[in-house]
Amino acid sequence: MIARTQEGLIGANNAMNVIRTPMKVFYEARARGDKSTMDRAMGYASEINEDAWEHKYNTDEALKQEAEENKAKAQQETEDLARRIEESIEENRDELEEIAEDGSSGLHTLTGVTSEENAGQNPEASQSEYSAEKTELADNHGGSEPVTYDGSGRITAAETKIHFNITV
Repeated sequence: MIARTQEGLIGANNAMNVIRTPMKVFYEARARGDKSTMDRAMGYASEINEDAWEHKYNTDEALKQEAEENKAKAQQETEDLARRIEESIEENRDELEEIAEDGSSGLHTLTGVTSEENAGQNPEASQSEYSAEKTELADNHGGSEPVTYDGSGRITAAETKIHFNITV
Protein backbone atom coordinates (compact mmCIF):
# COMPACT_ATOMS: atom_id res chain seq x y z
CA MET A 1 0.00 0.00 0.00
CA ILE A 2 1.47 3.33 -0.99
CA ALA A 3 1.78 6.27 1.40
CA ARG A 4 -1.03 8.27 -0.19
CA THR A 5 -3.46 5.40 0.32
CA GLN A 6 -2.47 5.00 3.94
CA GLU A 7 -2.65 8.74 4.53
CA GLY A 8 -6.12 8.93 3.05
CA LEU A 9 -7.45 5.98 5.06
CA ILE A 10 -5.99 7.27 8.31
CA GLY A 11 -7.21 10.83 7.63
CA ALA A 12 -10.76 9.67 6.85
CA ASN A 13 -10.81 7.47 9.96
CA ASN A 14 -9.59 10.33 12.15
CA ALA A 15 -12.16 12.69 10.65
CA MET A 16 -14.96 10.24 11.43
CA ASN A 17 -13.69 9.88 14.99
CA VAL A 18 -13.41 13.66 15.46
CA ILE A 19 -16.89 14.36 14.04
CA ARG A 20 -18.44 12.61 17.02
CA THR A 21 -17.61 15.50 19.34
CA PRO A 22 -19.48 18.29 17.47
CA MET A 23 -22.38 15.92 16.85
CA LYS A 24 -22.58 15.16 20.57
CA VAL A 25 -22.56 18.91 21.29
CA PHE A 26 -25.30 19.37 18.66
CA TYR A 27 -27.56 16.76 20.27
CA GLU A 28 -27.05 18.25 23.75
CA ALA A 29 -27.77 21.77 22.45
CA ARG A 30 -30.90 20.53 20.70
CA ALA A 31 -32.10 18.96 23.93
CA ARG A 32 -31.60 22.30 25.70
CA GLY A 33 -33.07 24.29 22.80
CA ASP A 34 -29.87 26.34 22.26
CA LYS A 35 -30.04 27.24 18.57
CA SER A 36 -26.74 29.18 18.38
CA THR A 37 -24.76 26.26 19.86
CA MET A 38 -26.54 23.87 17.47
CA ASP A 39 -25.54 26.03 14.46
CA ARG A 40 -21.94 26.32 15.62
CA ALA A 41 -21.69 22.52 16.23
CA MET A 42 -23.17 21.77 12.80
CA GLY A 43 -20.62 24.15 11.23
CA TYR A 44 -17.78 22.23 12.85
CA ALA A 45 -19.35 18.91 11.86
CA SER A 46 -19.76 19.97 8.22
CA GLU A 47 -16.11 21.12 8.03
CA ILE A 48 -14.92 17.80 9.42
CA ASN A 49 -17.28 15.94 7.07
CA GLU A 50 -15.83 17.80 4.07
CA ASP A 51 -12.34 16.88 5.30
CA ALA A 52 -13.37 13.21 5.53
CA TRP A 53 -14.75 13.28 1.97
CA GLU A 54 -11.53 14.92 0.74
CA HIS A 55 -9.50 12.14 2.35
CA LYS A 56 -11.81 9.57 0.76
CA TYR A 57 -11.30 11.16 -2.66
CA ASN A 58 -7.50 11.13 -2.18
CA THR A 59 -7.64 7.50 -1.09
CA ASP A 60 -9.66 6.53 -4.17
CA GLU A 61 -7.18 8.29 -6.45
CA ALA A 62 -4.24 6.66 -4.69
CA LEU A 63 -5.86 3.22 -5.01
CA LYS A 64 -6.36 3.78 -8.74
CA GLN A 65 -2.73 4.82 -9.11
CA GLU A 66 -1.58 1.81 -7.10
CA ALA A 67 -3.68 -0.53 -9.24
CA GLU A 68 -2.15 0.92 -12.41
CA GLU A 69 1.36 0.53 -10.98
CA ASN A 70 0.67 -3.07 -9.96
CA LYS A 71 -0.74 -3.83 -13.40
CA ALA A 72 2.34 -2.35 -15.09
CA LYS A 73 4.62 -4.27 -12.73
CA ALA A 74 2.78 -7.54 -13.39
CA GLN A 75 2.96 -6.95 -17.14
CA GLN A 76 6.71 -6.29 -16.89
CA GLU A 77 7.22 -9.46 -14.84
CA THR A 78 5.22 -11.44 -17.41
CA GLU A 79 7.35 -10.05 -20.23
CA ASP A 80 10.55 -10.86 -18.32
CA LEU A 81 9.35 -14.41 -17.66
CA ALA A 82 8.43 -14.87 -21.34
CA ARG A 83 11.88 -13.59 -22.36
CA ARG A 84 13.63 -15.95 -19.91
CA ILE A 85 11.56 -18.90 -21.15
CA GLU A 86 12.39 -18.05 -24.74
CA GLU A 87 16.10 -17.80 -23.89
CA SER A 88 15.93 -21.16 -22.12
CA ILE A 89 14.24 -22.73 -25.13
CA GLU A 90 16.95 -21.31 -27.40
CA GLU A 91 19.68 -22.72 -25.13
CA ASN A 92 18.03 -26.14 -25.08
CA ARG A 93 17.59 -26.03 -28.85
CA ASP A 94 21.29 -25.28 -29.25
CA GLU A 95 22.20 -28.21 -26.99
CA LEU A 96 19.95 -30.55 -28.94
CA GLU A 97 21.45 -29.37 -32.21
CA GLU A 98 24.94 -30.08 -30.83
CA ILE A 99 23.86 -33.59 -29.86
CA ALA A 100 22.35 -34.12 -33.32
CA GLU A 101 25.57 -32.91 -34.97
CA ASP A 102 27.58 -35.46 -32.97
CA GLY A 103 25.65 -38.19 -34.75
CA SER A 104 23.91 -41.26 -33.52
CA SER A 105 26.57 -42.04 -30.90
CA GLY A 106 24.94 -39.58 -28.51
CA LEU A 107 21.67 -41.42 -28.85
CA HIS A 108 23.24 -44.78 -28.01
CA THR A 109 25.04 -43.40 -24.98
CA LEU A 110 21.73 -42.18 -23.63
CA THR A 111 20.35 -45.74 -23.74
CA GLY A 112 23.50 -47.24 -22.23
CA VAL A 113 24.66 -48.99 -25.42
CA THR A 114 27.71 -47.59 -27.16
CA SER A 115 28.39 -47.69 -30.87
CA GLU A 116 31.26 -50.16 -30.34
CA GLU A 117 28.99 -52.65 -28.55
CA ASN A 118 26.33 -52.32 -31.19
CA ALA A 119 28.72 -52.49 -34.17
CA GLY A 120 29.07 -56.27 -34.26
CA GLN A 121 25.40 -57.08 -33.66
CA ASN A 122 22.59 -57.51 -36.12
CA PRO A 123 19.71 -55.25 -35.01
CA GLU A 124 17.01 -57.60 -36.31
CA ALA A 125 18.53 -60.55 -34.48
CA SER A 126 18.69 -58.76 -31.14
CA GLN A 127 15.13 -57.50 -31.61
CA SER A 128 13.86 -61.00 -32.34
CA GLU A 129 15.75 -62.37 -29.32
CA TYR A 130 14.15 -59.70 -27.16
CA SER A 131 10.66 -60.42 -28.52
CA ALA A 132 11.10 -64.19 -28.01
CA GLU A 133 12.34 -63.66 -24.44
CA LYS A 134 9.47 -61.31 -23.70
CA THR A 135 6.90 -63.76 -25.08
CA GLU A 136 8.45 -66.65 -23.14
CA LEU A 137 8.34 -64.75 -19.85
CA ALA A 138 4.82 -63.56 -20.50
CA ASP A 139 3.72 -67.13 -21.23
CA ASN A 140 5.38 -68.41 -18.07
CA HIS A 141 3.73 -65.83 -15.89
CA GLY A 142 0.39 -65.52 -17.64
CA GLY A 143 0.21 -61.86 -16.73
CA SER A 144 -1.03 -62.60 -13.20
CA GLU A 145 2.38 -62.88 -11.55
CA PRO A 146 4.40 -59.76 -10.86
CA VAL A 147 7.36 -59.19 -13.15
CA THR A 148 10.39 -56.95 -12.85
CA TYR A 149 12.42 -55.21 -15.46
CA ASP A 150 16.20 -55.11 -15.62
CA GLY A 151 18.27 -52.09 -16.66
CA SER A 152 17.88 -52.80 -20.38
CA GLY A 153 14.09 -52.98 -20.12
CA ARG A 154 13.79 -56.74 -20.38
CA ILE A 155 11.34 -58.65 -18.26
CA THR A 156 12.87 -60.84 -15.59
CA ALA A 157 11.00 -63.31 -13.45
CA ALA A 158 10.15 -62.04 -10.01
CA GLU A 159 10.72 -64.53 -7.27
CA THR A 160 7.86 -64.40 -4.84
CA LYS A 161 8.23 -67.38 -2.59
CA ILE A 162 6.14 -66.91 0.48
CA HIS A 163 6.25 -69.46 3.27
CA PHE A 164 3.76 -69.40 6.08
CA ASN A 165 4.37 -71.11 9.39
CA ILE A 166 1.26 -71.26 11.48
CA THR A 167 1.45 -72.83 14.88
CA VAL A 168 -1.46 -73.17 17.22
